[in-house]
Amino acid sequence: MTPERSVDPGTSVSPGTPAASAGSGIPGRRRAPRRIETWAAVLALLAALTAAPASGATADAPESAGLVRVGADGVDAAGMSRLRAADIAPGYSGRWSVTLANDRAEPVAVGVRVEDLADDDNGCTRPEARVDGTCGSGEGELAEHLRLGVGPEGAGGGRPSGAALGDVAAGSGPRPVTVPAHGRVKVLVDLELPAWTGNEVQSDSVAFTLVWRADAGPAGETGGGFDGPAAEDGVEVRSDAVGGAGTAGLPLTGAALTSLLGLSVALLAGGGLLAVRFHGRRRTSV
Repeated sequence: MTPERSVDPGTSVSPGTPAASAGSGIPGRRRAPRRIETWAAVLALLAALTAAPASGATADAPESAGLVRVGADGVDAAGMSRLRAADIAPGYSGRWSVTLANDRAEPVAVGVRVEDLADDDNGCTRPEARVDGTCGSGEGELAEHLRLGVGPEGAGGGRPSGAALGDVAAGSGPRPVTVPAHGRVKVLVDLELPAWTGNEVQSDSVAFTLVWRADAGPAGETGGGFDGPAAEDGVEVRSDAVGGAGTAGLPLTGAALTSLLGLSVALLAGGGLLAVRFHGRRRTSV
């Protein structure tokens, strides 16, 4: 004798239809794909926000800047090109690859320092004037925010640790790099303007001499000089004015408009997709 299946009162079951299909079993299964689509939309939105660049221009690969040679007479930077930080804005990152060549029969420690730093306001834009009371030559604030780093390629996750350009000029330079006897080492020169930099740097520009200095012996153990008269040599580094020619059109935040536009499009697309999914879910449940 087959036992009877219990069915909730008020639920109609057609003859031959299993009780498992009655009630809320089928609707629950139909709602599952909508839940998956909703979560997929959320994940797509998060992925778009994560992939959006913060602001400014970031180089995918460092630009080759030539050679600095250390020989019996000291340092020769004639083989290194001048550096120019172009299209600079908050979020900017410029990287250059420099080869350090040691022609001596002993290891040398090669470091950098900053000389002849010129930090100019170049006048003030309207947003800048609201937060900056100095707008003349030599009264810029870019050197307080622009960070200089120099270190071996591949160290520190690909970017050398840096310090504010003004601090480097005051003596807080990057750590020296050891170049073995008759060896070569590639180093990165990195200039970065953090994305959170304020309007006080709008229209500002900097120029300075990047001086390469060498001491006999490994870094941290230097104890000898050079036979020649000069153990250092330098190259010119110059930046464009922050914001370029269109500084008056910069937003108050100083952020890059292209990145903000891309982020806005991602937010609108993700929000619209979520609204459609939730609206469809409400109509199904009514």
